[in-house]
Amino acid sequence: MVKEQIDRLSGRFVAAQRLGFSSLKDVDKVINGLNEHRIDISLFPQLNSENTQKKADIVNSVIDKLLEQAGQLQGMVKKQKLLIENLVKEHSAGINAFLVSAGYAYQVTLKDDGTGKPQLKLIHGELDGELTNVKSHLSYGERNAFALVLFMYDVLKADPDLIVLDDPISSFDKNKKYAIVDMLFRKGNGALSDKTVLLLTHDLEPVVDMLVHHTDRFKKPFATFLHNSAGTLTEKNFERIDIKTFIEITSRNIAADCHALNKLIYLRRRYEVANEKGLAYQVISNIVHKRPVPQLHEGEQDRDMTRQEIQDGCNEISGFIPEFDYQTLLDLVTDDQKLIALYNGTESNYEKLHLYRILFDKKMPEWNRTLSRNSSMRHFILKMTISISSTPMNFKRCPTL
Repeated sequence: MVKEQIDRLSGRFVAAQRLGFSSLKDVDKVINGLNEHRIDISLFPQLNSENTQKKADIVNSVIDKLLEQAGQLQGMVKKQKLLIENLVKEHSAGINAFLVSAGYAYQVTLKDDGTGKPQLKLIHGELDGELTNVKSHLSYGERNAFALVLFMYDVLKADPDLIVLDDPISSFDKNKKYAIVDMLFRKGNGALSDKTVLLLTHDLEPVVDMLVHHTDRFKKPFATFLHNSAGTLTEKNFERIDIKTFIEITSRNIAADCHALNKLIYLRRRYEVANEKGLAYQVISNIVHKRPVPQLHEGEQDRDMTRQEIQDGCNEISGFIPEFDYQTLLDLVTDDQKLIALYNGTESNYEKLHLYRILFDKKMPEWNRTLSRNSSMRHFILKMTISISSTPMNFKRCPTL
């Protein structure tokens, strides 16, 4: 009898000690969940002592404080639910139109569940009846899309002087991304087009849509490029004329005053984007992969390129890069010290990234084995790679614009 009470009371103390977010994440059940963790010593008559009561009082006092905060939280959640219901009631047509344009097979509606109060319901276009467990049906992106459209209508009601959106759409695919931008900023649809909005993003697609593809849909967008260098933030305005196609950018960079190997990097990428993997592309790939005897990839096999194939490929490359010489560049990519010197003397981080890849091309199996044994070295190399690929590129030669 005493051991049973000891085990039960010990379990209650352990459960209270482990109380955390995972056990109370459903706010509607927080109060009940907290009350279940209160310890009533009268239920343990064999252990009812002053010392045990003091320990139980510590647990119960903390729970009392949490209950007070939980009550406030539940009140705020109820207000939020009421706000969402009112937004859906007033703007369900606009919300559903957005869901259709973005390719989401859902509609929202309000239905009386028998209590006399309308409840927000989510309907799937290909399923019968409403979805009872929204979280299990909606992906993270879909929930974000709903949050954005509800946020927009809430903002219109609050009418603030400034609206800040911190990278809200970069995680969506291209079609949904444009549907969201169109919903938020299109002229004449009563959205945020007449508001002062600061949209921060790493994604240039919405900028291209606003400044180039759909200028008639958006009201005087203004874009700037922010660059953080050693803690100094600089701002550069850019207009429609600054936004180029990838082919235009590669052509400009190939003609720029930079090393022939860096020009070759842009030319190879141009061929890849255009899906033109002929003899010129094959010659460039042989240089990048440091092959003394150029190979031609045919079907499932590789074979040596003929002298005429090599010459034809080199002639095509020379039409873009007059100073191109196969042997000179092959000697460069196979000399680590010269390649490192070129890397250090290159300003564009895009070019640096590709030079880094060339430098370690044939070393990767060896490096992978070394890195798997040396976590510190692996951390350094990964940090270096991330730093190269994530730092904003030289604006004058920026292949992502």
